[in-house]
Amino acid sequence: MASAVEGDRGLEYIPGCRRPWSQENVATTPNGCQLRVMTYNILAEHLAHKHVEDLYPNCPREFLSWRYRWRLIRNEIQYHRPDVVCLQEVDRFDQIQAELDPMGYLGLFVKRSGSYLDGCATFWCVRAISN
Repeated sequence: MASAVEGDRGLEYIPGCRRPWSQENVATTPNGCQLRVMTYNILAEHLAHKHVEDLYPNCPREFLSWRYRWRLIRNEIQYHRPDVVCLQEVDRFDQIQAELDPMGYLGLFVKRSGSYLDGCATFWCVRAISN
């Protein structure tokens, strides 16, 4: 069974699954304003379970659990403190909104059309956006 380890930022990561990150040149407006945007496809819980054998046959099941994945995503948001957070494949908007609210974020959710259960959510940091 695989296990997570403590990362360099105090967050849990799966050994051997480090992702290289790059930062693009930061653009500023004439008045010096910057906007930090974070986006994630968070893999809706129902889709993780529906496609587990086809798409994730080698992924340990504990790493596909919503509880585990959301904790890591939330930690990334807390660490980076983006002004705007865009999330795709959201099927737990109420929970996400409740946990981001104390961090100063408001959000909107738009469900996919048809019989899909998930959609997209956008959250913004009230303090950063209202200035």
